[in-house]
Amino acid sequence: MPGVQEDVARMTAALEEARESSALPERTSAGEALRDMAVRTRLRGTSPAVTEPRARPTGRA
Repeated sequence: MPGVQEDVARMTAALEEARESSALPERTSAGEALRDMAVRTRLRGTSPAVTEPRARPTGRA
């Protein structure tokens, strides 16, 4: 298809430029919370007793 390779190259360059100029961090700080939510959601489908996450130790005294 004519122009497709050029479109892909143009869009890739635009995405790379946006990523490089972004102030967002490389990794989200909510990864663990999102994983916990996914596990709770999956478990809730098989066990009504699973409703709240367990408290996690913070490592702070």
